Amino acid sequence: PEPVTFTMIFPAVPSNVDPAVYQGRPTGETTQSVVSTLVRYVPLADGATALQGPADLQPELAESWTQEDSGSYVFTLREALSPAGNQATSADVLWTFQRGLATDFITPFLLNVGGIDSENPIEVIDDRTFRLVAPAANSLTLPVLTWYGMGILDSVESQAHATEEDPWAQEWMATNSASYGAYQVESMIPGEEIRLTKNPNYWDADAVAVEHVVMRAVPDPGSRMLLVGAGEVDFVGGLTFDLFQSVVASAVDGIDPIAGLDVNLDKLSLNTRFAPFDDVRVRQAISLALDRDALIAGAYAGLGKPGLYPISTAIPQPDPPTDVAARYDPDAARALLAEAGLADGFDFTLSINPSSGPGPYAEQVAVLIQDQLRDVGISVSIDLISSPADFNTATRGGELDAWLFGTRPLVNDVAYFLLLAVGPMSVRLEGYGSEEVDDLLGRIVAEPLGEARDALLSEMQSLLASDVPYVPLVETVLPWVHLGTFGGIAPNPLGALYLQDVTP
Repeated sequence: PEPVTFTMIFPAVPSNVDPAVYQGRPTGETTQSVVSTLVRYVPLADGATALQGPADLQPELAESWTQEDSGSYVFTLREALSPAGNQATSADVLWTFQRGLATDFITPFLLNVGGIDSENPIEVIDDRTFRLVAPAANSLTLPVLTWYGMGILDSVESQAHATEEDPWAQEWMATNSASYGAYQVESMIPGEEIRLTKNPNYWDADAVAVEHVVMRAVPDPGSRMLLVGAGEVDFVGGLTFDLFQSVVASAVDGIDPIAGLDVNLDKLSLNTRFAPFDDVRVRQAISLALDRDALIAGAYAGLGKPGLYPISTAIPQPDPPTDVAARYDPDAARALLAEAGLADGFDFTLSINPSSGPGPYAEQVAVLIQDQLRDVGISVSIDLISSPADFNTATRGGELDAWLFGTRPLVNDVAYFLLLAVGPMSVRLEGYGSEEVDDLLGRIVAEPLGEARDALLSEMQSLLASDVPYVPLVETVLPWVHLGTFGGIAPNPLGALYLQDVTP
């Protein structure tokens, strides 16, 4: 049979494919396909209502593992070859982790989150066996290994391209790959196009049905739509919600729109460092004054779920307590404002940036929020900060009144989400901090998966829903369109495809 090519178009593709270089969403679409992590998430089940979590891991480059009494894990590698023909060894694992610690800001953070020794994370036992040193092992130790930046590299091939000035071969790795994944980089035009070809030596090569993958940047969403409509591409990502709904409405044979599950939660951040947002009653009032269904209808083209909880329900967790779910009740909002001494309302500025969060629909969301809060006496001015860098600097500087943001965790677990959103390891953009939350979060991280942990998670949902560290707005979806001739099109928790699962 003819080799199968899968052509994908996105708003952007990376200019660098080094697993240690993070360039946002585009990196996830590409890099995880050319590396092989030790573990990965299982394929998403049909009809799933939440994405895969810590209980949904399967071996990838690792064949098996066991946990020792010390908390550390002993891994055995598969018999696997890189495209260069080199055998995967424990020395590769050691070099990969050393490289990540030396060149990547995410790897040391994730090792810390997972209770892994960040100075000496790997002990080589023999060629195929090694110890992951985890003296503070917790419920996140294995899940952090799904991060594609920890995909194991072929250290022999990589070091062949290293120099004295570039000991980690970063220049070569920017446009080339050397790993044990299902694909390798065939060619690339940085920021424009990346071509992947199947790794003939992949350990599960017989199950990989797509021989070639083309990833191309087409910034204009209308142009992306025209290409898929003409049958010139097989997959379109990053559509606006309006365009996605137009595909749904057109119902063209052979074109399959998928509103994929997404762990992203769009939220309204309120700076709790200053009055009046330091008053929990004011934060509760703003949440009560927002009609999330109207936000979805007006800015999200009817796609998504109301954000009723401070943690996205696409992250696996026990059913949140219904009695603390956010609701629309402007009368209750007015009463809380009066109780806080703000019966006549107040003014604040809402800052937005379409690139940093929540997306190109940020201004529509902001205008709807402005209208809804006006109804309870709150006057909102909208400030569009055009530069993503300036916006991120401003949010981290703690000087903005309020802003719109999207949160998508790198590890799909409630504990990880909370560590970044409100916990002691977060940057605490909103200024919110609580010893009670920190203590409860520490217990959640330390508790193994199971009923006891689920009970703690429910307690945390209730606590945060009452405290309102930020106002949850909408749980978004991934607006994907693909030709119906392909199967296996399902998101993983990073909002991307496992290309080795795609079938013609």
